[in-house]
Amino acid sequence: MIHHRKHFNLVLITVLIVVGTLFSAHARTYKWTDQDGKIHYSQTKPPEQKEQNFEELAIKKNSREGDPECCMSLRTVADKMIRAQMKGATLNDLYSFYHPKLGKLKELANFVSDKYQGNIPVSQISRMSLDACLNGAFRYCASKTGQSSNERREVSGSGFYVDNDGHLVTNAHVVKGCSALRVMPDALEAQLVTQDKVNDLALLKVDVESNSAGVIRRGDPLRGEEIIVAGFPYRGELSSGIHITPGHISSLAGVKDDPNVIQITAAVQPGNSGGPLLDRSGNIAGVVVSKINSLYFAKKYNDIPQNISFAIRSRLLREFLDKQNITYETAELQDRKETTQISKIAEAIAVVVECNADTKD
Repeated sequence: MIHHRKHFNLVLITVLIVVGTLFSAHARTYKWTDQDGKIHYSQTKPPEQKEQNFEELAIKKNSREGDPECCMSLRTVADKMIRAQMKGATLNDLYSFYHPKLGKLKELANFVSDKYQGNIPVSQISRMSLDACLNGAFRYCASKTGQSSNERREVSGSGFYVDNDGHLVTNAHVVKGCSALRVMPDALEAQLVTQDKVNDLALLKVDVESNSAGVIRRGDPLRGEEIIVAGFPYRGELSSGIHITPGHISSLAGVKDDPNVIQITAAVQPGNSGGPLLDRSGNIAGVVVSKINSLYFAKKYNDIPQNISFAIRSRLLREFLDKQNITYETAELQDRKETTQISKIAEAIAVVVECNADTKD
């Protein structure tokens, strides 16, 4: 009897120990935060977490890639921040840096400051910021993915009148996907007459007679010739009036010896597309179309190309207008006009072309 009682007590104690252990394990809950900032509750110990640097954490949080053009602008701002920090600027000073398209760059300021304080060579910091941005680290330059297909966006380019009947020319890529077109500053509704997507030209029409029209250049462009780019870059951020940028024709062909465009040294910015390229007589010597793909060259040569932009030859513009039976005036390169005179010509013929477009996923 005593033997059975001892056996029963041993079994009971064992059961109590097991139950107590299970109850204890069940009662103990771990609360921990992962590297993405999410809070977890578990009955097992949290996994060991290695430290992640700024770029890794930011890239993990934002799987989108950065917009290349925005990232190149951000790199320029990073250079300015580095120079300021080398002169003793504080982190709060860096927060005050402002770029029209990017807003206040606290993320970038933190990045630059951390790298600088980490004794990384300053010559590498701006490139590191570019790489981080292209991988989606900075929300200011995140690619606009996942937008609703019926979301509308407003973009703008430049254009110019080619006759007094309301016909004007711009780039085909300026009017791509547009559901409505307006010519500013008079808010005139414009209709797309035709476009040449191969040569990136588009012909628009407004139902108002234009007071002035451009005179289109006859004859071939000359290497080294002085030119002026006219247009409306970064509209809504910079001054609303026309912008005049002088330069030269640096090459008579484009990328891969493209014979349809000429290379110019005048800086071209977003919003300049479709604007007139004027020679020193005030004639239209071409249609501004693009600048060099800085991101491609930066990645390939570890250097940012400078002063490389392109314009469509006036010959192609004349052929384009001839096919539509547009009557326009032409002239040869003649006496040299002052920049102020050419500016007045550009102001009379150039307009803003606004496009209301539907974005797609």
